Amino acid sequence: MKTIETVEGCDNVAAVIGTFIAALPDLKATEQVVVVEGDYVFVWGVVEGTHRGDFFGVPPTGRKLHFDAPDLYRIADGKIAEEWAGDDGLAILAGLGVYTPPWMQGK
Repeated sequence: MKTIETVEGCDNVAAVIGTFIAALPDLKATEQVVVVEGDYVFVWGVVEGTHRGDFFGVPPTGRKLHFDAPDLYRIADGKIAEEWAGDDGLAILAGLGVYTPPWMQGK
């Protein structure tokens, strides 16, 4: 499975978002908390969707995914200048069935 580190530029960000949408065509993101402080916007979201397409090298499983997605944005000139995304990778991997956390093993 590939890992995503720094993604720069509109085209690259669009490609990552496109991967999510292709893998989870029924993707639904729901904001739980939004906090604005100066040039920063924090959004705590929950993402849900059904794994129907390749997801960073994991073939479709048909499983339902549900994970937290906290994001921090810096706004400059009315546009997003930077984003720090904290998608819950462990929940994604567990939801895909490619990883079982130690506390769930044997269940």
